[in-house]
Amino acid sequence: RIRREDDDPVFIDALEDPDPVVRRTAAGILGGVRLARVVAPLLRRVADPDASVRETVSAALLKIDDPGMLGPLVPYLASADDKISGPAWALAADFCRDDPERPRALLRAVLDSPDAAQRAAVVRHFYDAPLHPYPREEMIRFLRDADPAARSAAARGLGKWKIREAVPALLPL
Repeated sequence: RIRREDDDPVFIDALEDPDPVVRRTAAGILGGVRLARVVAPLLRRVADPDASVRETVSAALLKIDDPGMLGPLVPYLASADDKISGPAWALAADFCRDDPERPRALLRAVLDSPDAAQRAAVVRHFYDAPLHPYPREEMIRFLRDADPAARSAAARGLGKWKIREAVPALLPL
């Protein structure tokens, strides 16, 4: 374990090492820190080319258990590259699995994203992600999104989920 607060920069730098064994070891050590300050550097390795590094990074982030990671995770979820979005969605599903508030928090983080393309991409994929219970209220808020692609994705998903509460919000569309 890292004993002093000033030890973690060494391990954060090691996440960028060309050797996957070094990156994996650094991710494991940083997961033991369990502090929010190491979340952003770990997130940058979510789509590491080495599967063992990705697994260790996901385990480290789950160990840290910081809902603050949801906002920074949004660009990875929205990526058109399956090598990036796939591991990010797997992490999101694991992170949200045991807490019904976390899918809601994830969608609130998406709603706060200033990038319309990111919002639309995440909403489109959200319906197929194994995140339960479905965050109905947050998804209904997407029907009022400024971006027509996000509104359209929300309308399709709410129809797929057969959410009756969404009918009044869907009628004006």
